[in-house]
Amino acid sequence: MSPHRQDGPLTEAELRHIARRWLPDAPSSPDTIESDVERLLAAVRHERKLVRDAERGAAGCWDFIVGTTEIASLLQVEQDTVRTWSSPGLAARNYGFPRSKAKISGRQLWDVRDVLAWAEETGRLPKNLTLDHALEFLRSLRG
Repeated sequence: MSPHRQDGPLTEAELRHIARRWLPDAPSSPDTIESDVERLLAAVRHERKLVRDAERGAAGCWDFIVGTTEIASLLQVEQDTVRTWSSPGLAARNYGFPRSKAKISGRQLWDVRDVLAWAEETGRLPKNLTLDHALEFLRSLRG
Protein backbone atom coordinates (compact mmCIF):
# COMPACT_ATOMS: atom_id res chain seq x y z
CA MET A 1 0.00 0.00 0.00
CA SER A 2 1.47 3.35 -1.03
CA PRO A 3 1.57 6.31 1.33
CA HIS A 4 -1.27 8.73 0.64
CA ARG A 5 -2.29 12.24 1.49
CA GLN A 6 -5.90 13.40 1.35
CA ASP A 7 -5.88 14.16 -2.37
CA GLY A 8 -4.08 11.02 -3.50
CA PRO A 9 -0.79 9.09 -3.43
CA LEU A 10 2.48 10.85 -2.67
CA THR A 11 4.76 11.54 -5.61
CA GLU A 12 8.27 10.12 -5.73
CA ALA A 13 9.69 13.61 -5.10
CA GLU A 14 7.48 13.96 -2.00
CA LEU A 15 8.58 10.54 -0.79
CA ARG A 16 12.25 11.48 -1.23
CA HIS A 17 11.72 14.76 0.60
CA ILE A 18 10.02 13.02 3.52
CA ALA A 19 12.69 10.33 3.63
CA ARG A 20 15.53 12.90 3.64
CA ARG A 21 13.82 15.01 6.29
CA TRP A 22 12.61 12.33 8.70
CA LEU A 23 14.69 9.28 7.88
CA PRO A 24 18.19 10.71 7.30
CA ASP A 25 19.96 7.42 8.10
CA ALA A 26 17.74 5.29 5.88
CA PRO A 27 19.01 4.19 2.48
CA SER A 28 17.54 6.38 -0.22
CA SER A 29 17.16 3.94 -3.07
CA PRO A 30 13.84 4.23 -4.91
CA ASP A 31 12.97 0.68 -3.83
CA THR A 32 13.19 1.44 -0.11
CA ILE A 33 11.97 5.04 0.11
CA GLU A 34 8.30 4.10 -0.19
CA SER A 35 8.50 1.41 2.49
CA ASP A 36 10.56 3.68 4.78
CA VAL A 37 8.01 6.48 4.44
CA GLU A 38 5.15 4.04 4.98
CA ARG A 39 6.79 2.86 8.21
CA LEU A 40 7.23 6.47 9.29
CA LEU A 41 3.58 7.27 8.52
CA ALA A 42 2.45 4.15 10.38
CA ALA A 43 4.48 5.28 13.40
CA VAL A 44 2.92 8.75 13.19
CA ARG A 45 -0.58 7.25 12.98
CA HIS A 46 0.21 5.05 16.00
CA GLU A 47 1.48 8.06 18.00
CA ARG A 48 -1.65 10.04 17.08
CA LYS A 49 -3.82 7.16 18.28
CA LEU A 50 -1.91 7.03 21.58
CA VAL A 51 -2.43 10.78 22.04
CA ARG A 52 -6.17 10.50 21.24
CA ASP A 53 -6.53 7.58 23.66
CA ALA A 54 -4.69 9.50 26.37
CA GLU A 55 -6.89 12.56 25.80
CA ARG A 56 -10.01 10.41 26.07
CA GLY A 57 -8.63 8.83 29.22
CA ALA A 58 -7.86 12.18 30.72
CA ALA A 59 -11.30 13.46 29.96
CA GLY A 60 -12.84 10.30 31.38
CA CYS A 61 -10.91 10.60 34.63
CA TRP A 62 -13.05 13.64 35.55
CA ASP A 63 -16.01 11.26 35.77
CA PHE A 64 -14.51 9.99 39.04
CA ILE A 65 -13.65 13.37 40.62
CA VAL A 66 -15.95 14.58 43.39
CA GLY A 67 -16.06 17.38 45.94
CA THR A 68 -17.73 17.64 49.33
CA THR A 69 -21.13 18.43 47.79
CA GLU A 70 -21.19 15.27 45.66
CA ILE A 71 -19.83 13.11 48.47
CA ALA A 72 -22.51 14.40 50.84
CA SER A 73 -25.22 13.64 48.25
CA LEU A 74 -23.89 10.15 47.54
CA LEU A 75 -23.45 9.17 51.19
CA GLN A 76 -26.64 10.94 52.27
CA VAL A 77 -24.97 13.14 54.89
CA GLU A 78 -24.49 16.88 55.42
CA GLN A 79 -21.56 18.66 53.79
CA ASP A 80 -20.28 19.58 57.23
CA THR A 81 -20.00 15.87 58.01
CA VAL A 82 -17.84 15.35 54.92
CA ARG A 83 -15.70 18.35 55.93
CA THR A 84 -15.24 16.81 59.40
CA TRP A 85 -14.26 13.44 57.93
CA SER A 86 -11.81 15.05 55.52
CA SER A 87 -10.35 17.79 57.73
CA PRO A 88 -6.62 17.54 58.29
CA GLY A 89 -5.30 16.50 61.66
CA LEU A 90 -7.11 14.56 64.33
CA ALA A 91 -10.42 14.07 62.50
CA ALA A 92 -8.79 12.65 59.38
CA ARG A 93 -6.65 10.28 61.43
CA ASN A 94 -9.64 9.12 63.44
CA TYR A 95 -11.95 8.65 60.46
CA GLY A 96 -9.35 7.40 57.97
CA PHE A 97 -10.99 9.36 55.16
CA PRO A 98 -9.06 9.13 51.87
CA ARG A 99 -6.64 11.90 51.01
CA SER A 100 -7.83 14.32 48.36
CA LYS A 101 -6.35 13.89 44.88
CA ALA A 102 -6.28 17.59 44.04
CA LYS A 103 -7.20 21.02 45.22
CA ILE A 104 -8.66 23.54 42.79
CA SER A 105 -9.56 27.07 43.86
CA GLY A 106 -9.25 25.98 47.48
CA ARG A 107 -11.70 23.12 46.97
CA GLN A 108 -10.57 19.58 47.75
CA LEU A 109 -11.34 16.89 45.20
CA TRP A 110 -11.40 13.11 45.66
CA ASP A 111 -11.67 10.04 43.50
CA VAL A 112 -15.18 8.69 44.09
CA ARG A 113 -13.82 5.12 44.00
CA ASP A 114 -11.61 5.83 47.03
CA VAL A 115 -14.50 7.47 48.87
CA LEU A 116 -16.90 4.59 48.17
CA ALA A 117 -14.30 2.01 49.25
CA TRP A 118 -13.78 3.97 52.50
CA ALA A 119 -17.54 4.27 53.04
CA GLU A 120 -17.98 0.54 52.56
CA GLU A 121 -15.10 -0.31 54.93
CA THR A 122 -16.49 1.97 57.64
CA GLY A 123 -20.15 0.98 57.24
CA ARG A 124 -21.16 4.38 55.88
CA LEU A 125 -22.12 3.23 52.38
CA PRO A 126 -25.87 3.54 51.73
CA LYS A 127 -27.60 0.29 50.76
CA ASN A 128 -27.49 -0.55 47.06
CA LEU A 129 -25.02 2.22 46.20
CA THR A 130 -22.53 0.82 43.70
CA LEU A 131 -19.88 2.57 41.64
CA ASP A 132 -22.13 2.35 38.57
CA HIS A 133 -25.02 3.95 40.46
CA ALA A 134 -22.69 6.63 41.82
CA LEU A 135 -21.34 7.47 38.34
CA GLU A 136 -24.86 7.59 36.92
CA PHE A 137 -25.91 9.91 39.76
CA LEU A 138 -22.86 12.16 39.18
CA ARG A 139 -23.61 12.35 35.43
CA SER A 140 -27.16 13.44 36.22
CA LEU A 141 -25.83 16.18 38.55
CA ARG A 142 -23.37 17.41 35.96
CA GLY A 143 -25.84 17.38 33.12
